[in-house]
Amino acid sequence: MWFLTLRKRIYLYIVLIVLIVFTYPLITFSAEVLQVRSSSLLTIGDNNRTYNLRLACVKVENVNEKKAFDWLKLKLPRHTRVNIRPNGYTEGYIEARVFVLGEKNDLGNMMNSIGLAKLECQSLDMP
Repeated sequence: MWFLTLRKRIYLYIVLIVLIVFTYPLITFSAEVLQVRSSSLLTIGDNNRTYNLRLACVKVENVNEKKAFDWLKLKLPRHTRVNIRPNGYTEGYIEARVFVLGEKNDLGNMMNSIGLAKLECQSLDMP
């Protein structure tokens, strides 16, 4: 009887260790917002690196520039965790779709849906 209890404990410890090993990196190593630089430019940090990002396929008109900038600052306070899906590299910036953790739509689609920006790429219409 004692032997079975020890075996169950060992299995439980193994399961817990496996869960910790596979879920810990997902929580701690996601990128975070360091700075919102304009209505379409962000500085993102990933542990020991920083990236300058441009929101992919987002075109903000001059009329909406201030509103879009304020909305992004409200939506992305410093250290907000985000997922990045790069689309390319132009003019020294990584063009990427940026998803706030826990949200289904990327920031470009959100800005388009509330009328602050227009999407230039048809491929971004679907999340």
